[in-house]
Amino acid sequence: MADPSPIQVIRVHAQFPKVLIPHTELDLSLDNWVWAHCLTFPIDKLNDLLFSSKPYKWIRYATGSVVGARGELSTECALPIAIDYDSPLSSVSIDLYYHTTNEEKLCIFPLDPSLANTRIVTSSQTSTRRDNFRADVEERDGRRCVVTSAPHNQCDAAHLLPHSKGDMYIETFSTHRRRDTSGENDIVQDIDNVRNGLFVNVIIHCILGQHVAFLKTPNFAMDMTDVDLNADGAEERYTTHVFDRSQWPFAIPPGLPIQVPSNMSAWPPATLFDAVYASAVIYHFGVAMDDVLKMWGNVFQPGGPTTAAHTDDKHRRNQADADEENYNEQKPARERRYGRRGMRGRFDGFDALMMLPFMMMPAEKVREYLKGCEEMAAAAVREGLEEKVNSWRGGVFGTGTSSGG
Repeated sequence: MADPSPIQVIRVHAQFPKVLIPHTELDLSLDNWVWAHCLTFPIDKLNDLLFSSKPYKWIRYATGSVVGARGELSTECALPIAIDYDSPLSSVSIDLYYHTTNEEKLCIFPLDPSLANTRIVTSSQTSTRRDNFRADVEERDGRRCVVTSAPHNQCDAAHLLPHSKGDMYIETFSTHRRRDTSGENDIVQDIDNVRNGLFVNVIIHCILGQHVAFLKTPNFAMDMTDVDLNADGAEERYTTHVFDRSQWPFAIPPGLPIQVPSNMSAWPPATLFDAVYASAVIYHFGVAMDDVLKMWGNVFQPGGPTTAAHTDDKHRRNQADADEENYNEQKPARERRYGRRGMRGRFDGFDALMMLPFMMMPAEKVREYLKGCEEMAAAAVREGLEEKVNSWRGGVFGTGTSSGG
């Protein structure tokens, strides 16, 4: 019996640094950057998903959303000569190299892996704050699912960056991935800010960032005509993409635009939509993270969530889950609670985004980086506390203490 034909794939390689120093600009010298295979796209699956009529443009966007920098795809690792983005997919396996400029390399910002699990990350998570988040997202999105138009009692206010990541995580992520440097409109400082939420059916909430994501166009690689040939290329749209259609139980077909409010001032920035999309891309097409986790995954979560900070975080999330269950009082919410409980202590697509810049560093170097981050974070906390104490002392003792002569 003949062997089955090998699966034809498109392997994408990107450059990552070998050395990182906490809170300093990346070393851009050539000998500090190494090519690494990070994504593999089975050609048959891309043809089946048909996310774009220009699939190489989509691959460019997908890679950029994962890496965090804009670049060009080339068949050569030494020469950044862009491929023909209008050509059809290759019928045989090929390797593509994602070239970025030095300016773009600076956007490959390595988030501190401790951000999501330290005492200084997240402000107090109360049921009131969670209730306000839901109320604000629900009101902004018209009290219906933005995808299926399901009524509010079948919906959740879903966090785009997960609630467990915390305030410092989302502020750091949105700051260093933003493109609007003229202002701070793209920066989100609160994990429960309405701009980190989307009102969706409870089923979509369960698979968001794994099997479902939303493609914003135009983006750096695509315009609207690459998704819909009859559309205006400059039209802004958020298209529902389903990466595994077996997970899509709705009668409406995937690929439709989501509903957006008339007032976009409280709408999520593009960076957060990109993060969700990148998480789904990694979930289905990522390959490098398996090697990273085998090499030094315990560096990021040694022995599991056993530190005091992890304990605090676990208690906070348990309380948040209980608040959510009491709020919804419905079976899907309970199922999500138990599902998330089983995932705690594991890595998700957003952890992969955070860890990706470290993938070419040996374990001992990563440990050094983490130690430096922790020391600098502790110093920043001490400095902040000292400033508050000094300000308080000035307010208390600096008033009415004059002897009058």
